[in-house]
Amino acid sequence: MNKQLITILIAILSLQAYAQNTYKKGYIINNSGEKIECLIRDLDWNNTPIKFEYKLNEEANVNVGTLATIKEFVIAPEAKYIRFKGNIDRSISTSNVNKMEYNKNPVFKEEQLFLKVLLEGKANLYEYRSGSLERYFYKTEEGDIEQLIYKKYKVREYKFTENTRYKEQLWSNLKCSDISIKDFNSVDYKKNDLINFFVTYNECNNSEFTKYQKKNAGGFFNINIRPGVTNSSLGISNNISFDTRDFDFGNKLGFRFGAELEYVFPFNNNKWSVLFEPTYRSYKEEREFNYLPNSIVPRFATAKVEYTSIEFPTGIRYYSYINNHSKLFFNVLLAFEYELSSSISSDSTDGGFNFDLNTDENWKLGMGYMYKNKFSVEFRYGTPRGGLSDNKFWSSDFKNVSLILGYTIFSNKKE
Repeated sequence: MNKQLITILIAILSLQAYAQNTYKKGYIINNSGEKIECLIRDLDWNNTPIKFEYKLNEEANVNVGTLATIKEFVIAPEAKYIRFKGNIDRSISTSNVNKMEYNKNPVFKEEQLFLKVLLEGKANLYEYRSGSLERYFYKTEEGDIEQLIYKKYKVREYKFTENTRYKEQLWSNLKCSDISIKDFNSVDYKKNDLINFFVTYNECNNSEFTKYQKKNAGGFFNINIRPGVTNSSLGISNNISFDTRDFDFGNKLGFRFGAELEYVFPFNNNKWSVLFEPTYRSYKEEREFNYLPNSIVPRFATAKVEYTSIEFPTGIRYYSYINNHSKLFFNVLLAFEYELSSSISSDSTDGGFNFDLNTDENWKLGMGYMYKNKFSVEFRYGTPRGGLSDNKFWSSDFKNVSLILGYTIFSNKKE
């Protein structure tokens, strides 16, 4: 990967730190217990935040809320976070038995952090996430916030088991006539399982409860058709000739057609997605060359190239919102090809050639604009690629840039 690609990739990925996010109505509660209505910048945090940005109105300056200054902040009805000071177990959270500990017990450490409120009622459920670490906490009317204990641990070199103490905690503190011992035993240490259990408990006690859940929080698929035009250039060179035997076919406009399958991830306001875009493209050109330009007597030959292929770009996309209807997007993709037909030949009398043109994989970098989640246009740059059937004496340089139109023909996003 060349320096230019690395620079562009870093620039694209760093946009996450600067891209616009929506400020939504909410409130904060400060250390004095004062409730202040405000606008909170919604980053749809995948990891539990340690700080957040807010402002008192649209024209006001941006403030930063931290664990030192804020007891609670809410983006109603989607998200609520409370400050917690107490024990948390940060033992290695992994499915890799080689990295597990032999110790079955949690290793608690007192910390101050924000917890995400998943459900509030007679019994409350909270979540803390940091990378692969996922911990759940609960609180009853009579008790304080405690962590629900779950830990995988090693019993032999290649064998592990689980400490499911959280089931005993639920059994001891959240009994109800409609909940059987089987129900307790069947609860997995997963968000949806625990939410469903706490819903059942609150309903069993005829308790009103609030479930904080972001609308359209799930991931979804899009299918997009992607026609466009590609400006391609091809040059080949003889690596051992004393004379300059270069054939430059110049720039040629061609048609491309792709069908893109996109999965949009559920976190970070649906800003990240993965792509797979099978694409048909072709390049055909025929030109006459003076293939010995340094010779006193020019030598002319006709060279032609025919190349059609199915390209398979796969990679990631990042969206940057402009407003409710418009957004920019940035792609980084790695493309492989399957040649349908490929040949490059010359009819010169002293050194003609006929090769198959097999290009290597390359990177695709794109920037585009999307309107109403339906229509898009993208400019895409492909890094140079080469390959001439592993021919030792010739090399090639194939480049292209594309202008791509897009239209979403299917999406299972919930409106």
